[in-house]
Amino acid sequence: MRSRITPFAPAIAWAVLVLLVSSWPRLTVPEFGDAPVDKIAHFIEYFTLGILLNRGDQKHHTFGPLLLGTLGIVFSALDESHQAFIPGRMPSLSDFVADALGVIAGVTGHSIVLSRR
Repeated sequence: MRSRITPFAPAIAWAVLVLLVSSWPRLTVPEFGDAPVDKIAHFIEYFTLGILLNRGDQKHHTFGPLLLGTLGIVFSALDESHQAFIPGRMPSLSDFVADALGVIAGVTGHSIVLSRR
C-alpha cells in the first residue's frame, strides 16, 4: 500500500531545493530594467510549490486547498526567517508576500483546473 506521503514527494523535493537555493550566501538576481525580477522569481518558485502541494493531495484529499495554502505560507515564513542566519542574506517582507501570493495562486489555480475536468 502506498503511503499518503508518497504523492507529496515532488513538493517535498521542491521545498528542499528552495531551501538549498535560499541558503547560498550572497545570491544575486540579474536585473532587467525596472522589472522586479527578484519578486517574480519568488512568486514562480512558490507558485510551483503550491501546484505540487495541491497535486499531492489530489488522490486522498486529506488536507484541502486552505490547509495546503497555509502550509506553503508557513514554509515561506520559515524560509525567509532562516535567511537571517546566512551570510549576505536577510529576510524580506516583500519576498514573503511574493512567496505567499505565489503559493496561494498555485494551490487555487490548480484546484480550479482540476474542478473543470
